[in-house]
Amino acid sequence: MRMVEIGQAPDIIVHAVTGLEFPEVYDFMDKFESRIGIEVIREDVISKKPNYNFDAYFNQPFCRGKFVGSIHGFPMMAGRCWHKANVKNPVFKKWETLASETYTGMTVDEKNRTSDNPKYKYPLIEWGWTARFSLHYLKTRDIPHAIYEKGFKRLGCIFCPNMSKNDLFTIFKNYPEIWDKLLDYERISPRKMRGNGTGNKDLFELQDEFDKHLMQTRLI
Repeated sequence: MRMVEIGQAPDIIVHAVTGLEFPEVYDFMDKFESRIGIEVIREDVISKKPNYNFDAYFNQPFCRGKFVGSIHGFPMMAGRCWHKANVKNPVFKKWETLASETYTGMTVDEKNRTSDNPKYKYPLIEWGWTARFSLHYLKTRDIPHAIYEKGFKRLGCIFCPNMSKNDLFTIFKNYPEIWDKLLDYERISPRKMRGNGTGNKDLFELQDEFDKHLMQTRLI
């Protein structure tokens, strides 16, 4: 939206459909499209390759290597996410091949995630914008991203193992069905979900902690 305002609008906008977005993400995307006047191309790899659906791949056993016979379970936290590799990266690679420049919404706090390749541009970093300021900007344009009002610090896939403790609590408080599904996965995954800032607690330990926190809040 800011790029349109300053006369640097991109030719296309692409969203990789992961199958794991919160519903509010698409509500916002629909409003954004109508405001900015540029269609968001929604690339859905899963519709063409159903075996890449998160639940299907989660429960699929390894067919080779030292974990053969064991299901994949939760992706690894340290950069090698099988869901990203299967569903998001193919979309990025396809459109990056066609583009002379790409623009990614990394904030000024995420410089460590950027590339030195001059083809990749990061407007928010160039402008010195933080995530908080970006959300403030949207509010000033009367198009707030409602899901952040629930307490999320950042958004990703709803089962992302890199979620912070804060974001896990936000799911626990606002999305009980998603939380229950997370617990179902936790029960069977060979690799437990250890989010950022959780003190290495599993989801069941966090649930006890979250329950106590909500109870204390109600008492206050």
